[in-house]
Amino acid sequence: MRQDNDPSGYKSGRAVDEKNKLGLRILSLPPRSPDLNPLDFGFWSEVNKRMRRQERNWPANKKETAKEHATRLRRTAMGIRGPTLAKLVASMKRRCVALEKAKGGHFEE
Repeated sequence: MRQDNDPSGYKSGRAVDEKNKLGLRILSLPPRSPDLNPLDFGFWSEVNKRMRRQERNWPANKKETAKEHATRLRRTAMGIRGPTLAKLVASMKRRCVALEKAKGGHFEE
């Protein structure tokens, strides 16, 4: 079981007792660990790559308003589908194994 450092709920006595009863092995994330968050290490990187690819086709003087940018950002993010998302999720096992091997410390990609 993977959990972050949010102390609300999962660290309560009741939650700890239940996890012990179920025999769950807990993997706590170190603070500020973007390598273990699929949104941080992959999704936004993919969105950024797609946004930059779109911009390569623009004329040099093209400008976009904040509203236009937000609309394009949303459309681009919502356009990321199954195979890309499955790849991000699949990489979590490798990342969690590396974290455990590093005993919760820094690990190289």
